[in-house]
Amino acid sequence: MTASVRRLRRVRTRAIPSYLVVAQSADLDDLRLTLAMLPICAHGRVIVVAEPGEQIAPLALPSRMSVTVRVRRAEQGAAAAALQTVHAWASEMLCDSERDDPSEPRVVAWVAGSDAAFIDELGHLLCEGHGLPGTALRTGAGFGAARA
Repeated sequence: MTASVRRLRRVRTRAIPSYLVVAQSADLDDLRLTLAMLPICAHGRVIVVAEPGEQIAPLALPSRMSVTVRVRRAEQGAAAAALQTVHAWASEMLCDSERDDPSEPRVVAWVAGSDAAFIDELGHLLCEGHGLPGTALRTGAGFGAARA
């Protein structure tokens, strides 16, 4: 493989964002819809917050995506469990996000569900806390509206 071909592959690889998809177990239908809409070459993380003792059925997703099921403690809300897990992920994956071009972010985050407080808390953590551009945060089923 020549140097120019390798360079072209690196450029193409950088153009494909990493996906972060976060959902509560109550929003699995929205999650499945969104995962079905991801490109086959998508890579990233799916975080599902489950109730204690709840079993999550396997999800169909691109081969480069991984799933983390976070079982919340009985005294902990779903938002708190999601915030801890997303913060840990973002601390590792968004360490140099201030260099990102807002028109082509390295990470696209999607938060499922209709719980406005849950969505706002995660949006605040990712955008204000970790520098993710607001245009890279989606809410609703199937990559709905971008955050302003």
